[in-house]
Amino acid sequence: MNFLVTGSTGKLGSALVELLEIDGHNIIKCSSFEILNLIELNEFDKIRIYMSMIIEEKKLTLNDEICVVFCHRIRSYEDRPAKAVSAEVELTNKIIDISSSYFKNLCIVWIGSCTGRLIDNNSSLAYHLVKDAQKTMARYFALTDPRIKANTIELSAFNKYPKDKWNDNYTGYIKKIEKHLQGRGIANVFDVKELLKFLGSWSTAINGQTVSLDNGFTKIQNFE
Repeated sequence: MNFLVTGSTGKLGSALVELLEIDGHNIIKCSSFEILNLIELNEFDKIRIYMSMIIEEKKLTLNDEICVVFCHRIRSYEDRPAKAVSAEVELTNKIIDISSSYFKNLCIVWIGSCTGRLIDNNSSLAYHLVKDAQKTMARYFALTDPRIKANTIELSAFNKYPKDKWNDNYTGYIKKIEKHLQGRGIANVFDVKELLKFLGSWSTAINGQTVSLDNGFTKIQNFE
């Protein structure tokens, strides 16, 4: 399969890329930072040049299908909610527009969060709005272009690190989740990879959906 991934240098993005490459998939690493800088400079022609370069250098079979994975987080506008949302929408539109000119079909997957649908007092307003905007874009693109399928993977209770990287605070966090899930297991990057491969295939019948990958954690009402 062909994957174009933003946020490929982040914790989750880099781990996903590594696992997908081990499985033998073709990976195009797309810098959201590079594209945002060009948007700020109104250098829209250079965005197409950059996208064309990273796609063509992989020498893929064009006019085929690709899974576009949005795994980035724009941190530079955390204190500017309106700017954060507009930057997210413009970045997304540019990448989808240019990718669709190269490939016959696109499966788009946002690696999202339950924040936005739920409220996290430790996260900014900008983060809440952006995460909700991603889900809205998934629904919009899923049903407005017959060449596109789009979904969001929603993460909440999620194990980001291998056990040898856990500190005392993180160990406490994991134990608290395990108590709530009663032995059902905590989602990790391997689960994200497998779900991504399923949603990233044109044969999937899931479209325009938000898929929670948390073993039911956000369905549990608990006030402890």
